[in-house]
Amino acid sequence: MKRVLVLIGLAIGVAGGAGAMVMNGGASGPAGSRAAPEPGPDSIQVAAFLDLLAAADPGLCQDVADAFGNFWWSRRELGIGDLSDRPAAGTARRDSLRRAVTDRSALALLGARLDAPNPCVRRVTAKMLGHSWPASRAVVLAAVESRTGRVKEAALLSLGIVEDSTTRDRIERTLSDGDPAVVAMAAWALGEIEDARSLPALRPLLTASQRKVRASAIWAIGQIEDPKTTSWLVPLLADADPAIRLVVVEALGEIEDLRAAPDLARILRDPDVGLRRAAAEALGGLDELQTAPPQLIAALGDADLEVRRAAAEALASIGDPAALGALAERIADPDLETRRAVVQAIAELDHPDVSRYLVRALKDADPEIRQAAAEALGEKKRHDR
Repeated sequence: MKRVLVLIGLAIGVAGGAGAMVMNGGASGPAGSRAAPEPGPDSIQVAAFLDLLAAADPGLCQDVADAFGNFWWSRRELGIGDLSDRPAAGTARRDSLRRAVTDRSALALLGARLDAPNPCVRRVTAKMLGHSWPASRAVVLAAVESRTGRVKEAALLSLGIVEDSTTRDRIERTLSDGDPAVVAMAAWALGEIEDARSLPALRPLLTASQRKVRASAIWAIGQIEDPKTTSWLVPLLADADPAIRLVVVEALGEIEDLRAAPDLARILRDPDVGLRRAAAEALGGLDELQTAPPQLIAALGDADLEVRRAAAEALASIGDPAALGALAERIADPDLETRRAVVQAIAELDHPDVSRYLVRALKDADPEIRQAAAEALGEKKRHDR
């Protein structure tokens, strides 16, 4: 039990401070500080931390792996956000573990732990190496050439965190690996780098037999945001797997190509709720879309409140006056956030009846909606003068 409690305290410290390392290059002050980076952990500290992770409850270990490196700076040196009676012991160790690793022995140890049998230990190790770039460069690149699939997969996770375009060729070479897990991670890493030169290497993966490989390639292509790939992705909206279709919709939303609008609109009739939500959001992100698809307007009456809300937000972005009648019918929607989105959408329209509906919104029970309606009416009066 004591080991688990120590791990919890240590993990919270690492997770809470790891973002500072990413933002400030290891500096001990808030974002923007130019203080010299303080030393990271040595091999003894790294080994102790990873051993604790390996011995912990698997769920707790995964929670630590999820959180590691994902938090912003929070002025922890002042104790802000801590309970007043939190023990001070272990603060120095925590502060060291959140910084980039530069100690050669510690880096070598991390390289060896990329082959740990525990997947969450490998994941944390990969994150630590990724956040320690460029000091970790030699270790990570050597691991990418490993003959062991799980080592190579973890090293590619590190490279995705690094987002260094000079590693693109190394990553692309692993796309021909026989291990689907390695290929999927390589595709993900290329998506993180967002270099259009990787598109020819990613395109063949769109027809891969392994679901995870296809999904990762689709996601990566979406991150690169090249309009020419719209024609590659649209046919995949007919995939039998709803999860693949969802990744395609989200990727098209990232690319923001107007040509995808009719196909995304058709998804608004899909029986899968998640797909309908994603399609509405993607349509709202098409900056050049000026005419709202009929399916999007009809989605204001969807049985799912999040679909209705996403449709209203999308219509606010599009600003098509033809949607006014359907929006007016949703002013009394039972969902508060949907009503707010509806009022905002109505306020964006150029139509003579807008004021009448905004006056109706002045009677809403929510003060924020009343305020938004009042401000929109005031802006419209100033505009009409």
